[in-house]
Amino acid sequence: NGSAMVRVLSVSTAERILLKGIVGGVADLAFAHLNSNQLSCLDEAGNLFVWQLTMENEKIQEEILVYIKRPDGTPLNNFRRIVWCPFISDENEENTSEEGSQTLALLHEDRAEVWDLDIVRANYSSWPVNVTDIKEGFIIVKGHNARLSEG
Repeated sequence: NGSAMVRVLSVSTAERILLKGIVGGVADLAFAHLNSNQLSCLDEAGNLFVWQLTMENEKIQEEILVYIKRPDGTPLNNFRRIVWCPFISDENEENTSEEGSQTLALLHEDRAEVWDLDIVRANYSSWPVNVTDIKEGFIIVKGHNARLSEG
């Protein structure tokens, strides 16, 4: 069907899985942090995918945690980027999440979007969700006149 896919490979078992649904090509991929099992993907249409990858009975299992869909016809652009925000716990915080920060920035040519995935997931549990339907859990930052490539 001509759509891109992401192949995930376990280096310890050689088990493989394909992650599908990507529009155009893959613009960027990023794990939430070095030892994370959360993989995010931003495709050329600006759709955001976040999967949780686990091993069960020697098989890779994937669960979609977030899938934010852009309107059909969104221009394809391979200069989109994902930047996970590092999590720095407060000294007084005892209950810190093992997964760390659930905040990420999506860099587009004309804007940056900062997403709080905890808020988005608290409001939605069925995926995909159209970006135009989401009312809270993100902010848009504009005002730059050159392509953003790093957060």
